[in-house]
Amino acid sequence: MRIDVYLKHIIDNPLTAIFYTPSYYEDSVTYLFPEKPEIIITANQSNFNKALKEVDICIQKDYSGFGFINYKAGYLLEDKLKDLLADEDKTLLKFFFYRKEKVKKVNSSEIDFILSEKENEYRIDNFQLNTSPEEFFSAVKKIHHYIAEGDTYQVNYTMKGKFDFEGDLISLFKQLVFNQSAK
Repeated sequence: MRIDVYLKHIIDNPLTAIFYTPSYYEDSVTYLFPEKPEIIITANQSNFNKALKEVDICIQKDYSGFGFINYKAGYLLEDKLKDLLADEDKTLLKFFFYRKEKVKKVNSSEIDFILSEKENEYRIDNFQLNTSPEEFFSAVKKIHHYIAEGDTYQVNYTMKGKFDFEGDLISLFKQLVFNQSAK
């Protein structure tokens, strides 16, 4: 299977997806989600438990899917913590569920990443992180303090990068898959 063909399908069919696992992992499998999913989403605190029940129903129906629950939504799981969740207009939960019989499993070693004539036909300009060097070093210092105090043992610190993009999305994806993969 050529990855280009499936990536083009995703671009042309929003809400379809691929979960690629690099083939250098033993028995690695890639999942293809070729159809539009059932979406469960809420930013409303009063609908959070209802949305969780809908997620449970999809799991009971043996659907395949993926999603996220906002870290701060955890406050809604304990009555005494509910007041800590600010009334922000942020998504608390979002899941995508697909009928299991429509999900395709492919051995990752069977996926062909042949370079095309469009390879590297893209340009990224004006790349900027949303964090200054001073903010970064201050955050890392706080993380070191929290670890030393025993408040945490691990922190996944992330930043956003913003940039202007022009060109072929598939080429960018293929470049990132191999630049970002770690065994």
